[in-house]
Amino acid sequence: MSSIGSSLSGLQADQKMLDVIGNNLANAATNGFKSSTVTFANEMSQTLQQAAAGTGAQGGTNPVQIGLGVNVGTVSRDFSQGALTETGNTLDLAMNGPAFLALSDGNGTVFAPAASFSVGANDQIVDSQNGYRLLDINNNPITIPYNVQVPAQMTNSMTLAGNLSDSTAVPQAEVLSTTTPFTTASGAATAATDLSDLSSTGTAYTAGDTIVISGTNADGSTLTPVDFTYGSTADGYDGTTLGDLVTKINTAYTGQATAALDANGNLTLTADNTGTASLGLTISAGSGTGVTTWTENPLTVSTAGATGGTYQVTSDIYDSLGNSHTLTMTFTRTDQSDWSMTATLGDSDGTVTQSTVSGIQFNTDGSFNGVSGGSGAQQIAISYNTGAAAQTINLSFGSSGAFNGLTLFGGNSTASATNQNGYASGTLSSFSIGTDGTIKGVYSNGVTSNIAQIQTATFANPNGLTDLGTGCWGATSNSGDPVFGAATSTSTGSLVSGETEASNVDTAQQLSELIIAQNNYEINAKAMSVSDQVIQQLTQII
Repeated sequence: MSSIGSSLSGLQADQKMLDVIGNNLANAATNGFKSSTVTFANEMSQTLQQAAAGTGAQGGTNPVQIGLGVNVGTVSRDFSQGALTETGNTLDLAMNGPAFLALSDGNGTVFAPAASFSVGANDQIVDSQNGYRLLDINNNPITIPYNVQVPAQMTNSMTLAGNLSDSTAVPQAEVLSTTTPFTTASGAATAATDLSDLSSTGTAYTAGDTIVISGTNADGSTLTPVDFTYGSTADGYDGTTLGDLVTKINTAYTGQATAALDANGNLTLTADNTGTASLGLTISAGSGTGVTTWTENPLTVSTAGATGGTYQVTSDIYDSLGNSHTLTMTFTRTDQSDWSMTATLGDSDGTVTQSTVSGIQFNTDGSFNGVSGGSGAQQIAISYNTGAAAQTINLSFGSSGAFNGLTLFGGNSTASATNQNGYASGTLSSFSIGTDGTIKGVYSNGVTSNIAQIQTATFANPNGLTDLGTGCWGATSNSGDPVFGAATSTSTGSLVSGETEASNVDTAQQLSELIIAQNNYEINAKAMSVSDQVIQQLTQII
């Protein structure tokens, strides 16, 4: 009787189904587990009668066949993604997509959809379950450089941005001016006015008369008195006019101040340099018959000298040995739209040998214009006495005509050094893993750099992979060769750090399948029992 064999095959198939369901339920809490599904296929049938075609007088007949049982057709994996659960551990990795992580088991490459990793004794990232090493995109084990020191980098560029207030004081040169203008009978005196024609002159001058010019230089030093000798220049004298007297005053104050006569007849004396000054000018009678009451036209300060306002910016810089120094940059207003910058070092370890950037200019809309000396003038140089190399720092104040650097607006000054590219030496403090699998290290000196990028792989037929245990899979001839690449590509999906992938087992469905398998098993066992009883009855008849 074939019924016994058929029932036996049913029992065997149901047992396999129970085995698969039991394995699924056992791994319902296993991270990254992929559930399996059993499908059955019937065995070949015993043919009792072949099919026959019909004739003119009689119809055809169908084949008469009796099935010989069932077997397991396939056990397929469900590679759909399980739920992702946050753990906070950077080295808990999962793929949010169809790709697998690539690992080395020492003999070849194996693959895992997710895993919990740790850093081993040799600083390599390994699977905490089996010790397999995580691979980078060059198929090399990934090493975290805990014991590698990042060398120092000397500062050689700096960016400055922000506002230099237009309210900052503009530098002024000290100006002396007569409180009462020089006049003649016909009005204001001019440079061509003869000294004898001045309203303040009581007795006309004759050739050889002298006038004494005395006072104080802008720097505070006493001016050596100078005599102005009245008379024609053709005869070797200094002149006869008020303009000639102004020329003599200019000669006396060479390098200190400049005298002039304005349209109203006022005599002015302006310091050659801006800033506080101590100018003084006294004109008095010398020898001779000519008499002018010079005290009727005294000179007093009409514009006080003042230096331009300043604003300081400080920044840490680094020498070639990684030592930190405080650089102070003092911006000084030199004109309505011009500034200069002078740099000093805050310690005795070095000297700023090229310290000044002059002619920092701004446009009328407040945007940065440029530096009068060109881009080559936008640098400072430092020499150290500590063994560090000489240093040149290129300064960026912004783009000409733009507002991306220094500006000149009203309000407060806010300029600062927004970036400098130097740093001390450092060691790895921590690391993070991005969605593209890039491992980025953060060092004790504030530097960040890429350590490695994690290798991922996809397969044309994931169901062709062979289960190697501990959450790993191996390629087979039917899975297709792995297609390696980085995460976040269209075909791979992104990598998730700090999360684990739960099992994709649907417990409720598995319990339902378990009931079905149990019922099938009981039915096949009953069929076998009935067939046995029939055989026994047949034996008794014989």
